[in-house]
Amino acid sequence: MPFFLYLTGLAIGWNTPSGAGTYTFHYEDVLGTSCELIVETKLKADAENAKNSTLAEIDRLLSILSTYDPQSEINRWLNMPKGSPWHIPKEIIELLVACDWWSIRTNGVFNPQIGTLSKIWETAALNEKMPDPLVLQRAHSKIQSSAWEIDGAYEMVTLNRAIDLNLNAIAKGYIIDKSCEAALESSEDIEGVLLSIGGDLRIMGTIEKTVGITDPLASAENAPPLTQLILWDHAVATSANYERGYNIQDTHYSHILDPRTGYPASNEILSTTVLSDSAIQADVLSTSLMVLTPEEGIQLIESLPDTECLLVCRDEQVRKSSGFSRFQIVKDETAAKESWDGLYPLELNFEINRPGGRRYLRPYVAVWIENETGQVEKTLCLWMERVSKWISKLTRWNRTQGLEQKTVHTLTRVTRRPGNYRLTWDGTNDYGDRSPPGNYTLLIAAVREHGTHQLIRETF
Repeated sequence: MPFFLYLTGLAIGWNTPSGAGTYTFHYEDVLGTSCELIVETKLKADAENAKNSTLAEIDRLLSILSTYDPQSEINRWLNMPKGSPWHIPKEIIELLVACDWWSIRTNGVFNPQIGTLSKIWETAALNEKMPDPLVLQRAHSKIQSSAWEIDGAYEMVTLNRAIDLNLNAIAKGYIIDKSCEAALESSEDIEGVLLSIGGDLRIMGTIEKTVGITDPLASAENAPPLTQLILWDHAVATSANYERGYNIQDTHYSHILDPRTGYPASNEILSTTVLSDSAIQADVLSTSLMVLTPEEGIQLIESLPDTECLLVCRDEQVRKSSGFSRFQIVKDETAAKESWDGLYPLELNFEINRPGGRRYLRPYVAVWIENETGQVEKTLCLWMERVSKWISKLTRWNRTQGLEQKTVHTLTRVTRRPGNYRLTWDGTNDYGDRSPPGNYTLLIAAVREHGTHQLIRETF
């Protein structure tokens, strides 16, 4: 059985970009999850402007599109009298048009009115009781027809009845696309940007990046990716069931619901990853493919231009669309050295506490294992910029670690709660050799640029 260790309360810090030409910013609690922004440019001032433009665009779009903010423009519209046309922001109209198009293109698998069903399942999970089939049937019937009409000039929209609108499978992609555009437009010297929010990401500009796809069967931050991609001017999104869902009577049900039945998606797919030329399309399709069968999903992807997918099935079979392989990095098939064979993995769950308010910067963090002599046995993660001056501030790790600095690659993964991270240790050292039985110490160091350092340790 795995050994679980839960730690909370890490100090929070400020990320300052460093390194020639590449500037990285990490935030927590952006759209309810974690955020990574990479800017490639020559001057630090241009990177700061790109960062500020990105965050400002996210805030602007949230004030319009957030269904969680009662004061947002979209909630104002949803609460207006029904049956009359209203002028609403063009961003809402663009999203509604996209919703209509994707609902038709997926034969009803994508349906933004699914919020009605989600509320029923959320209540069922709270009550530890399956939903009433008749209640589900009525809700399912209600959402089968469109609730709005858009005029020919795409300026006014009539809402015909009250609806529970759920834009989770489309709005994040839309916001990522628009925010990347804002970053590029902030200066003519910006060569490229990568914006990842909750594992859905977009790359724009004249840059290439390596992106790992999280293995749904090994989803820890430091677990080897299922595969790696070389991406340029593309978007990628991943959907899966392992982070969220409904737990009812000792059974876990997917949080992804099938609008055609009213019940959680229950096919043989564990996770889906979609490549596309826009984040909004990758966002919609990665969710839709969780509902379809593998055959239906790949058929849909093959019918769309410049779109590819990778599906991980419950039998651990990996299925891909015809053009997906051209983005993949060829994997070294050299046999791995012996580990603990998965019998006694250490699993570390920790949370970066929020300092108050929303959107906060992630601290510089190192997590490692020391042996009985006080030497580093394995570095589990090092979250900061390569060649950063803040390496020296992680005093204990920096003193004992003699290997090349390690960083975390950008990953496409399922959305998780902000500030929550999971790492594992498989019983090997930094060279891949099996560690002998004995006493070890887990250490977590966090440093704030304008504050104190913190060191947490646990012997096992």
